[in-house]
Amino acid sequence: MTMRRGLFLLLFLSYAYFYQGGGWNQNSRFALVRAVTNDGTLRIDPYQGNTGDKAFFDGHYYSDKAPGLAFAAIPIVAPTRAVYKAIGGDPETFEGLALLSYVATVFTVGILTAWAGVVLFDLAIAWGATTGGALFAATAFGLATPMWPLATIFIGHAISAACLVVAFAG
Repeated sequence: MTMRRGLFLLLFLSYAYFYQGGGWNQNSRFALVRAVTNDGTLRIDPYQGNTGDKAFFDGHYYSDKAPGLAFAAIPIVAPTRAVYKAIGGDPETFEGLALLSYVATVFTVGILTAWAGVVLFDLAIAWGATTGGALFAATAFGLATPMWPLATIFIGHAISAACLVVAFAG
């Protein structure tokens, strides 16, 4: 296994293991994912009771969060939901919602933040750091800064920072 793959796996598995679900912020975004995948709408009316982070306009509730993260999760949650239903699971039970929220978080925020750690490793090497120094910088970024807890939550902070790292490298 290469150093880059090992680093990616270390970060990604850490984020996946320490997943944090729930909370108004996360639930507002996840309500939008549910509204689109379940009902084909941006209105979160059936799910609005799960969050206080919502907007009320013209008789309907909407997520008051930037929609990018929710939209990024839809292509992951929709097939997961279908497979879960096909094997006899109910995606609207606590277990089903926990699974879908986990998948949405890990395969959007977690995976992109882990990739940003690898990009940071590559940047450090390109700037003349030793392999050990680059590994230290990337691991510190991914596990010893607020990026670590933020990469375990379905909110936009870590994904925004990861996109900035990747854009800076570009």
